[in-house]
Amino acid sequence: MWMALLAGAMATLVAAGCGGGDDDGGETGAATEGAATPDAAVEAYFTDLGEGDGTATCAQLTTEAQEEPPWPLSLATFEGGTCEQAVETWASANPRGAKDYAGGDVPIEIVKESAEEATVRADDPAYDYTLVNEDGVWKIESSVLAPEK
Repeated sequence: MWMALLAGAMATLVAAGCGGGDDDGGETGAATEGAATPDAAVEAYFTDLGEGDGTATCAQLTTEAQEEPPWPLSLATFEGGTCEQAVETWASANPRGAKDYAGGDVPIEIVKESAEEATVRADDPAYDYTLVNEDGVWKIESSVLAPEK
């Protein structure tokens, strides 16, 4: 009897938890399903970083980029910490920048794209992000200061 009640309660909890999203009906971090386009990956990176969401921000990065993150996260001091901790450090130290990023105020454009690799430029200041396609999900691999136009 107890097992049947427990199984029923578990099934109810699992069903209630399906669907993702947060309390206000919106989606949680932009990385929940992965970015289908290179520009969407960079936009999600800035939005999630601006919101201080370490899990979602770091999900936009390749494993290597999580260890040596792209700009502006590269400004955060790691000192043996995780990518998620760096996001929290950066967001708390840069509240104005975080607000701008969370608001989607960074102009983004695709500079070059193939099936497996892309370069996306984000302005203010201009950085080029190299992305790779990992099984249909675009992830940021690195960033460099963009050449002047």
